[in-house]
Amino acid sequence: MVTVSDDSGNETVVESVITVIDNAGPAVIGKDLVIRLDASGQETVTADQLHESVSDNCSVESVTISKSNFGCADLGENEVTLSVFDFAGNRTDEVVKVTVIDDTPPTLITRSYTVGLNSLGRLELSINNVVDLICDSSGENCSKDNCNVSYSLSRTQFDCNDIGTHTVIVTATDPAGNI
Repeated sequence: MVTVSDDSGNETVVESVITVIDNAGPAVIGKDLVIRLDASGQETVTADQLHESVSDNCSVESVTISKSNFGCADLGENEVTLSVFDFAGNRTDEVVKVTVIDDTPPTLITRSYTVGLNSLGRLELSINNVVDLICDSSGENCSKDNCNVSYSLSRTQFDCNDIGTHTVIVTATDPAGNI
């Protein structure tokens, strides 16, 4: 109710409706994050890890992120949107960077290999000849990495001039460059 009066003492009372609204968006200060992939090549982040603070003139309803699960395909910088909502439906977005690192080197298990030359006096060595690629039932005792791995041999061709024992260097490299 609003009452209006003049100098003569006359008064008028009028009913007035006042609507209070919250149209101010929440405040957010985001922060970038560096994560390391685990042994399975995965890592998960939460919204709490990606902000210094969130606040609102009334109260914050929720904080969400556009991506929380990261794997080998996400190596390097990734943009993630941090969204803060208040109870009035206001939303504020902040883009932060999640840098994904794989610093786990591949495990490499090799074996000796003895084989005869073919009918043309040649041998072409392959990764399957010298690297244990099949794990045992426990998932161990094999060459592997938490991400994909590529193998290379220092030498693959042998002929009659190479009869005897030779050292071949096997290199395992993952997408992050770990050797």
